[in-house]
Amino acid sequence: MKRFKNLLNYALNCILRYKLRTAVILICLVVASSTFSAVAFLSDGLVAEGALSLKYAPDLTIQGIQAGRQTLIPTSYVNTVERGAPYVARVLERVWGYGNVGNTLIVVVGIELSSSALVDQLAAYPLESGSFIDEQSNKSIVIGKGVAELLGANIGSELSIVTESNKIKKFEIAGIFSSESGIYSADMILMNLNAARDFFNIPQDKATDLMVYVRPANESVKGVLVNEAARAISALPNCRVLTKDVLMAAQEKHTATNPDSFQSFGMLF
Repeated sequence: MKRFKNLLNYALNCILRYKLRTAVILICLVVASSTFSAVAFLSDGLVAEGALSLKYAPDLTIQGIQAGRQTLIPTSYVNTVERGAPYVARVLERVWGYGNVGNTLIVVVGIELSSSALVDQLAAYPLESGSFIDEQSNKSIVIGKGVAELLGANIGSELSIVTESNKIKKFEIAGIFSSESGIYSADMILMNLNAARDFFNIPQDKATDLMVYVRPANESVKGVLVNEAARAISALPNCRVLTKDVLMAAQEKHTATNPDSFQSFGMLF
């Protein structure tokens, strides 16, 4: 006990003797701990948002692979997977990438709007106002609430988006969606599949990836069905199959190395 008191007295004497040095050390410690805490909170928040965004993600995502890198996938795989993979209910094409509205980088997503696909799309992107994308129009788009607020856009407004080839494409805003996940509504624009193919100059027989939905089942059984379907699809050449668990792990790794990134990671795998 006496030794502890001596040590405490020595420490207090040092603090009183070297006031400036003590103040500098304390300030440095406060700044360092505050920065670390902010990064940790931001990282945890993005991981939570990423998990929420995967709630409406497909059971499996199929990417094309060439020379070890992601590439476009042939749409002929849709029929191959629907007919050959067990427990698969439907396979949808998706085309996505990036565009610029002024100096703002946004995620442009082209989705299928068939009757079988519309239920999934409306669940993932619930409308706050307006109407959903017009399947017959290549000029109709739906934008996230965050995009609308950032650009000051409203229903009926015309939006000019710059393509990768520096061409300007004009679209009319049909609706604004407010997803349960802020990641989706923060920087995403939706259009029909043909409009997205035209925007990115992607041929009709290619897609960015394919979304696979297995048959409805209890949670205890669904994991088995998803793994069986993934195992069968993985036998196809030049493709990579991703489950929600894989996407979540990839997102956590991405967030850990890029804590300031707030892009729509539900799409960036």
